[in-house]
Amino acid sequence: MDVVEALGATELFAEATHDELCAITPAIRPRAFARGAYVYHAGEPATAAYVVLSGLLKTVTVGPAGHELIVELTGPGGCIGEFHLLEEDSNRYYDLVAVERSECLVVSRVSLQYYLERNPRLLRKVAAAMVRRLLRQAATYHIAPRTESGIAGRVERQLSALSDDYGEDTAEGRRIRLRVDQSMLAALVGASRANVNRVLRQLVRNEVISYDAGQITVVNSAALRSSFSSARPPGNSLVRSASGHGSAGRELTEG
Repeated sequence: MDVVEALGATELFAEATHDELCAITPAIRPRAFARGAYVYHAGEPATAAYVVLSGLLKTVTVGPAGHELIVELTGPGGCIGEFHLLEEDSNRYYDLVAVERSECLVVSRVSLQYYLERNPRLLRKVAAAMVRRLLRQAATYHIAPRTESGIAGRVERQLSALSDDYGEDTAEGRRIRLRVDQSMLAALVGASRANVNRVLRQLVRNEVISYDAGQITVVNSAALRSSFSSARPPGNSLVRSASGHGSAGRELTEG
Protein backbone atom coordinates (compact mmCIF):
# COMPACT_ATOMS: atom_id res chain seq x y z
CA MET A 1 0.00 0.00 0.00
CA ASP A 2 1.46 3.36 -1.04
CA VAL A 3 0.32 5.79 1.65
CA VAL A 4 1.57 8.85 -0.25
CA GLU A 5 -0.34 7.84 -3.39
CA ALA A 6 -3.51 7.10 -1.41
CA LEU A 7 -3.39 10.48 0.33
CA GLY A 8 -2.68 12.36 -2.90
CA ALA A 9 -5.72 10.77 -4.54
CA THR A 10 -8.09 12.34 -1.99
CA GLU A 11 -9.72 15.72 -2.50
CA LEU A 12 -8.36 16.85 0.86
CA PHE A 13 -4.69 16.44 -0.09
CA ALA A 14 -4.95 16.69 -3.87
CA GLU A 15 -2.89 19.90 -4.00
CA ALA A 16 -0.13 18.71 -1.68
CA THR A 17 3.29 18.13 -3.20
CA HIS A 18 5.03 14.76 -3.00
CA ASP A 19 7.41 16.09 -0.33
CA GLU A 20 4.49 17.46 1.71
CA LEU A 21 2.68 14.13 1.54
CA CYS A 22 5.83 12.31 2.63
CA ALA A 23 6.11 14.67 5.60
CA ILE A 24 2.51 13.86 6.63
CA THR A 25 2.93 10.07 6.60
CA PRO A 26 4.15 9.85 10.24
CA ALA A 27 0.65 11.05 11.20
CA ILE A 28 -0.92 8.11 9.31
CA ARG A 29 -1.62 4.56 10.41
CA PRO A 30 -3.61 1.80 8.68
CA ARG A 31 -6.61 0.19 10.34
CA ALA A 32 -9.25 -2.32 9.26
CA PHE A 33 -12.88 -2.41 10.45
CA ALA A 34 -15.09 -5.49 10.35
CA ARG A 35 -18.56 -5.34 8.83
CA GLY A 36 -20.92 -3.64 11.27
CA ALA A 37 -18.11 -2.21 13.40
CA TYR A 38 -18.37 1.35 14.65
CA VAL A 39 -15.47 3.53 13.55
CA TYR A 40 -16.66 6.13 16.04
CA HIS A 41 -19.81 7.14 17.92
CA ALA A 42 -21.61 10.47 18.12
CA GLY A 43 -20.36 12.50 21.07
CA GLU A 44 -16.86 11.01 21.08
CA PRO A 45 -13.84 13.33 20.78
CA ALA A 46 -12.81 13.86 17.16
CA THR A 47 -9.19 12.73 17.07
CA ALA A 48 -8.72 11.67 13.44
CA ALA A 49 -10.00 11.58 9.88
CA TYR A 50 -10.29 8.41 7.80
CA VAL A 51 -9.25 7.80 4.21
CA VAL A 52 -11.04 4.73 2.83
CA LEU A 53 -8.85 2.33 0.87
CA SER A 54 -11.43 -0.42 0.43
CA GLY A 55 -14.94 -1.21 1.62
CA LEU A 56 -17.74 1.20 2.49
CA LEU A 57 -18.51 3.41 5.50
CA LYS A 58 -21.82 5.08 6.35
CA THR A 59 -22.34 8.17 8.46
CA VAL A 60 -25.60 7.67 10.35
CA THR A 61 -27.98 9.27 12.80
CA VAL A 62 -31.44 8.45 14.13
CA GLY A 63 -34.45 10.18 12.60
CA PRO A 64 -37.50 11.54 14.48
CA ALA A 65 -39.35 8.25 13.99
CA GLY A 66 -36.46 6.25 15.40
CA HIS A 67 -35.29 4.94 12.02
CA GLU A 68 -31.69 5.07 10.88
CA LEU A 69 -30.88 7.90 8.49
CA ILE A 70 -27.73 7.81 6.40
CA VAL A 71 -26.07 11.21 6.22
CA GLU A 72 -23.36 10.14 3.81
CA LEU A 73 -21.65 7.13 2.22
CA THR A 74 -17.87 7.03 1.88
CA GLY A 75 -16.14 4.53 -0.38
CA PRO A 76 -12.61 3.93 -1.68
CA GLY A 77 -10.74 7.18 -2.26
CA GLY A 78 -13.08 9.11 0.01
CA CYS A 79 -12.19 10.88 3.24
CA ILE A 80 -14.52 11.23 6.24
CA GLY A 81 -14.23 13.08 9.54
CA GLU A 82 -11.89 15.70 8.11
CA PHE A 83 -13.99 18.71 9.13
CA HIS A 84 -12.71 18.32 12.71
CA LEU A 85 -9.03 18.25 11.76
CA LEU A 86 -8.50 21.99 12.18
CA GLU A 87 -10.34 22.27 15.52
CA GLU A 88 -8.63 22.02 18.87
CA ASP A 89 -11.43 20.29 20.74
CA SER A 90 -14.56 18.93 19.10
CA ASN A 91 -16.88 15.96 19.29
CA ARG A 92 -18.46 13.78 16.62
CA TYR A 93 -21.95 14.71 15.45
CA TYR A 94 -22.82 11.31 13.96
CA ASP A 95 -21.93 7.63 14.16
CA LEU A 96 -19.64 6.13 11.52
CA VAL A 97 -20.20 2.44 10.73
CA ALA A 98 -18.54 -0.04 8.37
CA VAL A 99 -21.15 -1.37 5.91
CA GLU A 100 -18.66 -4.07 4.88
CA ARG A 101 -15.11 -4.91 5.86
CA SER A 102 -13.18 -1.70 5.27
CA GLU A 103 -9.52 -0.75 5.26
CA CYS A 104 -8.66 2.84 6.10
CA LEU A 105 -5.81 5.22 6.71
CA VAL A 106 -6.26 6.99 10.05
CA VAL A 107 -5.05 10.60 9.93
CA SER A 108 -4.19 11.86 13.42
CA ARG A 109 -5.60 15.32 14.12
CA VAL A 110 -2.85 16.35 16.55
CA SER A 111 0.00 15.20 14.32
CA LEU A 112 -1.50 16.77 11.21
CA GLN A 113 -2.14 20.06 13.01
CA TYR A 114 1.49 20.15 14.11
CA TYR A 115 2.64 19.89 10.50
CA LEU A 116 0.05 22.29 9.03
CA GLU A 117 0.95 24.99 11.54
CA ARG A 118 4.42 24.91 10.03
CA ASN A 119 3.23 24.83 6.41
CA PRO A 120 0.79 27.73 5.77
CA ARG A 121 0.55 26.93 2.04
CA LEU A 122 -0.75 23.41 2.62
CA LEU A 123 -2.96 24.63 5.47
CA ARG A 124 -4.71 27.01 3.04
CA LYS A 125 -5.08 24.25 0.42
CA VAL A 126 -6.54 21.79 2.93
CA ALA A 127 -8.94 24.44 4.29
CA ALA A 128 -10.07 25.34 0.76
CA ALA A 129 -10.70 21.65 -0.03
CA MET A 130 -12.83 21.37 3.11
CA VAL A 131 -14.91 24.39 2.10
CA ARG A 132 -15.51 23.00 -1.40
CA ARG A 133 -16.58 19.65 -0.02
CA LEU A 134 -18.79 21.24 2.62
CA LEU A 135 -20.63 23.33 0.02
CA ARG A 136 -21.14 20.31 -2.23
CA GLN A 137 -22.25 18.16 0.68
CA ALA A 138 -24.73 20.81 1.83
CA ALA A 139 -26.35 20.91 -1.60
CA THR A 140 -26.56 17.14 -1.87
CA TYR A 141 -27.44 15.98 1.63
CA HIS A 142 -29.02 18.94 3.42
CA ILE A 143 -30.46 21.59 1.11
CA ALA A 144 -31.79 19.29 -1.60
CA PRO A 145 -34.03 17.15 0.65
CA ARG A 146 -35.84 20.30 1.74
CA THR A 147 -36.29 21.71 -1.75
CA GLU A 148 -37.03 18.65 -3.89
CA SER A 149 -40.72 18.29 -4.71
CA GLY A 150 -40.78 14.57 -3.95
CA ILE A 151 -38.90 11.39 -3.20
CA ALA A 152 -38.04 10.90 -6.87
CA GLY A 153 -36.00 14.10 -6.98
CA ARG A 154 -34.07 13.11 -3.87
CA VAL A 155 -33.30 9.66 -5.25
CA GLU A 156 -32.20 11.12 -8.59
CA ARG A 157 -29.95 13.67 -6.89
CA GLN A 158 -28.32 11.00 -4.73
CA LEU A 159 -27.70 8.74 -7.72
CA SER A 160 -26.16 11.64 -9.60
CA ALA A 161 -23.88 12.49 -6.66
CA LEU A 162 -22.82 8.85 -6.23
CA SER A 163 -22.13 8.65 -9.96
CA ASP A 164 -19.95 11.76 -9.76
CA ASP A 165 -18.03 10.60 -6.69
CA TYR A 166 -17.78 6.86 -7.27
CA GLY A 167 -18.63 6.29 -10.92
CA GLU A 168 -16.50 4.60 -13.56
CA ASP A 169 -17.18 4.71 -17.27
CA THR A 170 -18.25 1.45 -18.93
CA ALA A 171 -19.70 0.52 -22.31
CA GLU A 172 -23.20 0.67 -20.79
CA GLY A 173 -22.77 3.97 -18.95
CA ARG A 174 -21.32 5.27 -15.69
CA ARG A 175 -21.33 2.43 -13.16
CA ILE A 176 -21.42 3.33 -9.47
CA ARG A 177 -18.63 1.28 -7.89
CA LEU A 178 -20.40 1.12 -4.54
CA ARG A 179 -23.07 -1.54 -4.10
CA VAL A 180 -25.89 0.58 -2.69
CA ASP A 181 -28.94 -1.53 -1.88
CA GLN A 182 -32.43 -0.11 -1.74
CA SER A 183 -32.49 0.00 2.06
CA MET A 184 -29.36 2.16 2.11
CA LEU A 185 -30.73 4.42 -0.62
CA ALA A 186 -33.98 4.78 1.32
CA ALA A 187 -32.06 5.76 4.45
CA LEU A 188 -30.09 8.31 2.39
CA VAL A 189 -33.18 10.09 1.07
CA GLY A 190 -35.45 9.64 4.09
CA ALA A 191 -38.06 7.47 2.38
CA SER A 192 -39.42 3.95 2.56
CA ARG A 193 -37.77 1.16 0.63
CA ALA A 194 -41.03 0.57 -1.28
CA ASN A 195 -41.12 4.16 -2.55
CA VAL A 196 -37.46 4.06 -3.53
CA ASN A 197 -38.12 0.83 -5.41
CA ARG A 198 -40.90 2.52 -7.40
CA VAL A 199 -38.57 5.36 -8.38
CA LEU A 200 -35.83 2.95 -9.44
CA ARG A 201 -38.28 0.90 -11.51
CA GLN A 202 -39.41 4.04 -13.31
CA LEU A 203 -35.82 5.11 -13.99
CA VAL A 204 -35.08 1.65 -15.38
CA ARG A 205 -38.19 1.76 -17.59
CA ASN A 206 -37.13 5.19 -18.87
CA GLU A 207 -33.65 3.79 -19.60
CA VAL A 208 -32.03 6.35 -17.31
CA ILE A 209 -30.33 3.70 -15.16
CA SER A 210 -29.83 -0.05 -15.11
CA TYR A 211 -30.07 -1.97 -11.84
CA ASP A 212 -28.79 -5.47 -11.23
CA ALA A 213 -28.21 -7.11 -7.84
CA GLY A 214 -27.47 -3.78 -6.13
CA GLN A 215 -25.22 -2.57 -8.94
CA ILE A 216 -26.45 0.72 -10.40
CA THR A 217 -25.29 2.08 -13.74
CA VAL A 218 -26.33 5.54 -14.90
CA VAL A 219 -27.14 5.00 -18.58
CA ASN A 220 -28.28 8.55 -19.31
CA SER A 221 -26.58 11.10 -17.04
CA ALA A 222 -28.16 14.10 -18.79
CA ALA A 223 -31.66 12.74 -18.26
CA LEU A 224 -30.92 11.98 -14.62
CA ARG A 225 -29.67 15.50 -13.93
CA SER A 226 -32.49 17.19 -15.80
CA SER A 227 -35.01 15.18 -13.78
CA PHE A 228 -34.05 16.61 -10.40
CA SER A 229 -32.97 20.04 -11.66
CA SER A 230 -36.31 20.78 -13.28
CA ALA A 231 -39.04 22.15 -11.05
CA ARG A 232 -41.68 19.43 -11.20
CA PRO A 233 -44.99 19.90 -9.42
CA PRO A 234 -45.53 17.30 -6.67
CA GLY A 235 -48.22 15.51 -8.68
CA ASN A 236 -45.80 14.91 -11.52
CA SER A 237 -43.02 13.18 -9.59
CA LEU A 238 -41.67 9.83 -10.68
CA VAL A 239 -42.96 8.24 -7.48
CA ARG A 240 -46.52 9.13 -8.33
CA SER A 241 -46.04 8.15 -11.94
CA ALA A 242 -44.71 4.76 -10.87
CA SER A 243 -47.51 4.37 -8.34
CA GLY A 244 -50.00 4.95 -11.10
CA HIS A 245 -49.09 1.57 -12.52
CA GLY A 246 -50.45 -0.13 -9.42
CA SER A 247 -48.82 -3.51 -8.98
CA ALA A 248 -47.74 -3.73 -12.60
CA GLY A 249 -44.09 -4.62 -12.96
CA ARG A 250 -42.12 -6.73 -10.56
CA GLU A 251 -40.17 -5.18 -7.72
CA LEU A 252 -36.48 -4.80 -8.41
CA THR A 253 -34.47 -7.47 -6.64
CA GLU A 254 -31.10 -6.94 -5.04
CA GLY A 255 -29.76 -10.47 -5.29
